[in-house]
Amino acid sequence: MGTAMGTATTYRIFGDVEVDFPDGEVVLGRGVDRCLFGLLVLRVNRAVDIDTLIHLLWGEQPPRSARKQVTKAVARIRQRTTRSDAAVLTIGARYQFTADPLSVDLHRAVHLLGRARYEASPGVARGLVAQAVALEKGPVLEEFANERVQEFIDATVGADLAALAAAREELTAAYPAAA
Repeated sequence: MGTAMGTATTYRIFGDVEVDFPDGEVVLGRGVDRCLFGLLVLRVNRAVDIDTLIHLLWGEQPPRSARKQVTKAVARIRQRTTRSDAAVLTIGARYQFTADPLSVDLHRAVHLLGRARYEASPGVARGLVAQAVALEKGPVLEEFANERVQEFIDATVGADLAALAAAREELTAAYPAAA
């Protein structure tokens, strides 16, 4: 993260979708807004096509107003997150959440695991793994679990989640009280 933990905005997608500003948590609003934001945060700095978002939110039979609902949800998200240095960009028919990836709990956990792999000190490596595992507060986008969203998660960060699960198992086996 560009700034010290606790002094920058953090985005959580492990468990419930949440945004924490240094001065408190922001309320993201209704389910569609939180799910849409969570999907964009999952793919931080990579655009997601509006048709993909509509499919993920409503499946094969979206409401006729789906595009309008996505547009309005993006506007509400922008309004609620203006205090951060992140942004939700419109790029043609796509949306992109632009932020420091390390401000996102999942991506920070993956980064910590990567650092642990190359750490010479076993004690420091265990500490980094413990920090990564501690960020995991539940399944990614847990409140929006359905087959479509899970496939999107698996395609986007499935390998990262598998590495985190393996690290958690190793940590638990080696240090039962640490995990």
